[in-house]
Amino acid sequence: MSVLLLSMVQYFIDGYRRTQNSMSRQGDSSFALDQIVQDIENRVIPNSPNAEGLRATWTNVDQGKGVWLTLLSTATDRDPNMNNGATRAISYRIDKKNPIDGSVNQPAYALYRSIASAKHTFENAMSTNVSNLQSDYWNNLPAAPAPTPTQPTDKDNFIAPNIVEFQVRFLRADNGKWTQPESTVSISRNGAIVDGVAIPGGFKRAEVSLMTISPEGATKLAAGMSIQEVITRYSQTSVRQTAAF
Repeated sequence: MSVLLLSMVQYFIDGYRRTQNSMSRQGDSSFALDQIVQDIENRVIPNSPNAEGLRATWTNVDQGKGVWLTLLSTATDRDPNMNNGATRAISYRIDKKNPIDGSVNQPAYALYRSIASAKHTFENAMSTNVSNLQSDYWNNLPAAPAPTPTQPTDKDNFIAPNIVEFQVRFLRADNGKWTQPESTVSISRNGAIVDGVAIPGGFKRAEVSLMTISPEGATKLAAGMSIQEVITRYSQTSVRQTAAF
């Protein structure tokens, strides 16, 4: 009888742990997804034909993977130097490092969101006709005007823990098909480009997905379990779509 009772107690403990892990994953990814979708829906395309308003490129981070998403958006974050709603440059990217101190000691996967001031964005990403937000802006951040935005995966830009995969894909207006997550996507006043090819009519909407591993899964990964097994046993994928483009 005692053995049966102990088995039942262990069963409920395991069930509770699974529920808590699931709730943790859902909470972490839900906030991040809402923020990403909101930024995409509020995207701004500069008036200059060649100035880029959004770019998504595929990156690998150790065994994790995901897009590097950069865009101009009327972010809801209040800029202390400007009125709320001014256009700001934003970067989303995953990295594998300690999100607390930014070191490679006890690294963990996480999603980072960097945002520039409206003034820095206007002077360096809009008025100068930047044709590639990543190579021409985020990879070479000008110092002025202050404050200079921090690097895309600076520890201060940490937004969600244990994100091992970040995908963004776009629904094409010309053929009704979704772009591949690994595609390079660029949007400017001239239109949308996927892997160097112009897309007639641009996109209908975007879809964002985050694969999150539970805290228990992160512990297993740090202890040496393969990321493939961790994903199989401890991951959950959450998806959001934007409103019509």
